[in-house]
Amino acid sequence: MRGSRRLVVVGGVAAGLSAATRARRLDPALEVCVFERTGFCAYSACGLPYLVGGVIPRHAALVARTPEDLAREGIQVHLHHEVQAVEVAAGRVQVRDLRSGSDRTEAFDELLLATGGRAVLPFPGRDLSGVFAVRTVEDGLAIRDWIGAAGVHAAGDLPVLELLRGKPRDELADRSFVAELQQRG
Repeated sequence: MRGSRRLVVVGGVAAGLSAATRARRLDPALEVCVFERTGFCAYSACGLPYLVGGVIPRHAALVARTPEDLAREGIQVHLHHEVQAVEVAAGRVQVRDLRSGSDRTEAFDELLLATGGRAVLPFPGRDLSGVFAVRTVEDGLAIRDWIGAAGVHAAGDLPVLELLRGKPRDELADRSFVAELQQRG
């Protein structure tokens, strides 16, 4: 039996970690456990275009705090863990370790859902190879790896301009980057 109250946070990026650290500061006895399905927490999402563009050469430069840093503040962060189900009345979540495939149940007294958004690509061809949404560090790394020496056609709005702004001017010319701004509904 646990002696303190337990907060479970689903989502370990900006909103989730901001709430987790605030809750911990307000109640030092509170047990805080964060589940993040990606391999990174506490990173600068606005730096992703610069990672893709090579201005930021190492993805580690985007990470503000690691799970180890947060553990020193009394916050347990579990990367590569996805909450599969929430049983509010029972005060528990079903969690899957995405690396091992194992499932477990975790109890909570308080629950915060901070899962973020999901990109919507409302155009034909969104399922083709080389069509990406940029939301996570893994997305940025996948795009950077895919680009290689190929030309790229980017469609979107202001984030596309940020993505292209992250590329040095000579890289844009060498790789034939094209931006197409599409008006949304």
